[in-house]
Amino acid sequence: MFDAWQFMAGVLPATLRAVAAQRSNPLPADLSYSGERSPTNNR
Repeated sequence: MFDAWQFMAGVLPATLRAVAAQRSNPLPADLSYSGERSPTNNR
């Protein structure tokens, strides 16, 4: 049970951030910048 809570607590913020970034997408250059900056880190 605790593992599941820790997993959700770690995954939810990242997922919400990714969804918010994709939905609003205020700075598309930011994604390109981070992608070019660290492609291995991004994926």
